[in-house]
Amino acid sequence: MYSKFVKMIVIINVVFAGIILVLGFIPSDNWMADATYIICGGAQLIAALLIPLRMRNVPKEGADLAVAEVFVQSNWVIIALGMAGACTYLAEFVAPNNPVIAYVAFCAGLATLLVGIFSMYKSVKMTGVDLMI
Repeated sequence: MYSKFVKMIVIINVVFAGIILVLGFIPSDNWMADATYIICGGAQLIAALLIPLRMRNVPKEGADLAVAEVFVQSNWVIIALGMAGACTYLAEFVAPNNPVIAYVAFCAGLATLLVGIFSMYKSVKMTGVDLMI
């Protein structure tokens, strides 16, 4: 049951990172906005895709607790990237001409942050893992 939860959260994180990455490829007059969206979206995408790779090395006995430890460690990175993105996307120096793009990116970054917090909360409730870094 816990592995299905992890897969669902990884898919959600990949979708939000993909949204931000696609927004970076929409041409705008501010190249800094495009670069910021591509860098932050790419970093979120890499962090989300590394979670299943890190879980391959988990031993089979006590799998739920070991998977939860790896998942919580990975979620700290997801939370940090979501927070950095949400704080940066509405900044004036990276705002594109179309404010809708900035608000969509902000909502995707905020959603990434909230999904990371929720998944850590559920991991603690489901498995009793510690919130370690």
